[in-house]
Amino acid sequence: MIANPRGFARWEDWAHQAQQILTPFMTRVETAFFRQGQVLRLARHSVAALPDPAPPGRLIYLSDDSGGAVIAFSDGTAWRRMTDRTVVS
Repeated sequence: MIANPRGFARWEDWAHQAQQILTPFMTRVETAFFRQGQVLRLARHSVAALPDPAPPGRLIYLSDDSGGAVIAFSDGTAWRRMTDRTVVS
């Protein structure tokens, strides 16, 4: 967690600590999402073969939803369409 800047005598000291925390974090985020400049490819699933929605926060490409192909996300208990947040059917 980034410390409150009021706890530092100099602004530069706080900024240095924030940089020490944020740089490795942002490097991990960049590696996870950008994969060295390549386009992110989502796992492809059908409604009949949806994976368990736990843990929350995952994305999939759903090829045969009732309204057509759509990207869906897991909320931990269900897969929901990105377009309108309704449960996949």
